[in-house]
Amino acid sequence: MILSYHGLFDLNKENKSLLNSYSSIYNHVLHSAFSLIAKSNLNSSLNYFSSKYPSYIVNNNLNYDLLINDFLNHNLKLPSLSFDLSSEDKKYLLSSKKITSRQLNSIRFQLKATVSSIYSLTLDNIEKKKLYISSLKNELIIIKNKIKSHQDLYKLSNSQLKNIHNAYPFFLSYILKKKKFNTSIYLANIKNNTHTHNFHINNKDYNKLTTNMYDRLLPIIHMKIKLEKRINKLTQELRNKVKNLLKGKLSLCFGTNKLFNQQFNLKDYHKNYISKIDKNGEINPKSNHDIYFKKWKRKWLDTRNQSFYLLGTKAETAGNQSCQGLIQDNGLITLKIRCPDKIINTSNVSSKYIVLEDLNFGCDHEKLKQALKKNLENKDMTDKNRECIHYTFSKIINSKSPKHNSWKITFQLEQKPIPLISDKNKGAIGIDLNQEHISVSNINKDGNLLNAFDIPMKLNIIYKDKDLNNKNNKNLNNEYSSKHMRNHNKITDLSSNQSKNLIEHIVKEICVYAKKEAKPIVIEELDFRSKKVSLAMERNNNEYRKKRNKQLSMFVYSKFKSSLLSRAEKEGIEIIEVNPAYTSVLGLAKYQKIRGISSHQAASYVIGRRGLGYKENIPKKEIKIEYKGTVLEIAVPERNQNISSIKNEVNVKVQRVRNTENSLLKDLSKKLVKAKSEYRKKLKQANILRIKEDKEKSISSPDIFISGVT
Repeated sequence: MILSYHGLFDLNKENKSLLNSYSSIYNHVLHSAFSLIAKSNLNSSLNYFSSKYPSYIVNNNLNYDLLINDFLNHNLKLPSLSFDLSSEDKKYLLSSKKITSRQLNSIRFQLKATVSSIYSLTLDNIEKKKLYISSLKNELIIIKNKIKSHQDLYKLSNSQLKNIHNAYPFFLSYILKKKKFNTSIYLANIKNNTHTHNFHINNKDYNKLTTNMYDRLLPIIHMKIKLEKRINKLTQELRNKVKNLLKGKLSLCFGTNKLFNQQFNLKDYHKNYISKIDKNGEINPKSNHDIYFKKWKRKWLDTRNQSFYLLGTKAETAGNQSCQGLIQDNGLITLKIRCPDKIINTSNVSSKYIVLEDLNFGCDHEKLKQALKKNLENKDMTDKNRECIHYTFSKIINSKSPKHNSWKITFQLEQKPIPLISDKNKGAIGIDLNQEHISVSNINKDGNLLNAFDIPMKLNIIYKDKDLNNKNNKNLNNEYSSKHMRNHNKITDLSSNQSKNLIEHIVKEICVYAKKEAKPIVIEELDFRSKKVSLAMERNNNEYRKKRNKQLSMFVYSKFKSSLLSRAEKEGIEIIEVNPAYTSVLGLAKYQKIRGISSHQAASYVIGRRGLGYKENIPKKEIKIEYKGTVLEIAVPERNQNISSIKNEVNVKVQRVRNTENSLLKDLSKKLVKAKSEYRKKLKQANILRIKEDKEKSISSPDIFISGVT
């Protein structure tokens, strides 16, 4: 387990400039190393397909269309991509970029982790896109069938509409609404065979009918066209991604894609972008372009060269040869950072090191001191008790931050896993995550509820300003009122850092409670991939889709889960994940009224019981729930009503398979009998021919020996 600690420092100008130059050199080597890995992957993929699959090569080039189709049909394996530099590339970078081997190892380690994560994410995105395209294709089939049925009816004539009463009785009732056509009598007459063709469609009614059908058909056709365009676009994107993956290309933009694309539209990037007017009164858009472009480029370079990483090992002095930590007499820490040779040659640096003195890491200061003391006490490099320390230096480039242009120094320490304090035999803590709160339930070993409570988790702020909220306020101009509408009349979500801090505070509270009770924590194992795809299909209800997508796409659950896992690992608490199916329904039906708790607390109670291994008996037919004085009946899915019917269905299917197998065996046995009879016939014919030949030979030969005659 690796734990991270950090501190913020406002350094002097000399150290800041040296760290800036160090980060620029480091990231320049990182970018060039990434391009070298991409080139090697391209060559290796070409060699792989040419050697293993020569059928894909056409005119000394790979046929990527065939490759993509076979990959999407799961008939093709990907070539193994390299996430590390070759020996030749290492030599080239060391000689040309003038860096040390330890600094190159840090770059290799960071790049390997980045590239492998991008590779796994691209594979995941491809699978998601495939699932989404297949769901869109299913929707397109349904729409095509609708259009076909409408078009078939639209093509019918007046006389043909009279002859479809058996097939379309409800449709004819729709036609004859004005005449008060009774469908029940009509269907009863059809069953009794007493129906006669006693109605007639006028030309006016027929024209109205066809126009109504055409009006209903038009939006469906438009939807079909939209779906086809969407499918074509997504398939093209999917094929491009697969093609890049087969080539060994991995998309990575250092400095973010968003900031890179902002250079093409500087008006949106800079709010104060003004084009000057010439003497002739014409607007010159290129007047301030260079100024704003330089501002953008400065920010672009800052984001690309924001941080650098220094890898450490146990077999190095102070746990890290590139950044050596020393304890001062006053208890503060000094960091000596080894400069690249390029900085030493180009700048007027007196020594090889960047020295950062009088560093205090706050509450995490003692942990770094203890790690450095261990390394000083155990000077033997092969000693297992030595500490490995990794450092990350990152610059804060946000101009709105009070710590602007300051440096954040992060150190990482390896820690042995803490033994588990929690015991499953004592019980469990069940947790149910909701939109505005978290429900917690304390359960003993027998599955009985001891305590249940809610922890609020509001990730939004509602602004209430009565003076500003008045739309008819004459003192407010239009510009100000629009700003007010955005800032005060709506619910604004917390920022990512604010919600992160709130979630971590809640997780801390839960872990403290679980540690006090010495019980494991039980949570739901949720996967929103299929849910996101189904929500994307709801094209008519845009508001619902946006709301639910926002709720699901928020990092609330993932952040809650990751922070809970890390915190529980530090505290020695076990985390149990269970299937979330029917937890809310069972909580409502069985425990809400009996235990006198809320529905969400009842759901957390069911989750906790499921983590301990207890099973809930689902009602067979329906569930009755009291809600606001009324009794609601919830139907249980048929698969849970009677298991015997499911077993019977399975047995019928198995018997069907067995019958087919038996029929096949019978057919095979019949064929074998026929083959044996034909073979015997052929043998008899051959024997008859042989006997005839022998008789002819015996008659023609003069010397005959008869037994018993001398």
